[in-house]
Amino acid sequence: MKTVILIFAIAEWDAVKPMFPDAEIEYFPYGECFSASAGNHRLGWFHSGWGKLASAGAMQYVIDRYSPDLIVNRGTCGGFEGAVEQGEAILVEKT
Repeated sequence: MKTVILIFAIAEWDAVKPMFPDAEIEYFPYGECFSASAGNHRLGWFHSGWGKLASAGAMQYVIDRYSPDLIVNRGTCGGFEGAVEQGEAILVEKT
């Protein structure tokens, strides 16, 4: 399975990179990227910066270029007070 992880916020990207100190940082048209293993899985990590256009463009580029089986969009999101607690992990299955 080809899995890619897209990260948009620079603070989140800067927190992930040190977790893979041996990864060779490369570049794609929207920003930095690298490949790294996590357990038995080879993952492609991509950072595009934030904003609707950069996010959509990076997502489409990754789909067209790498044909991933699974895309994980890693990031922060807002919520409604009382429905989501601060710091809570949310798994979005559809929008």
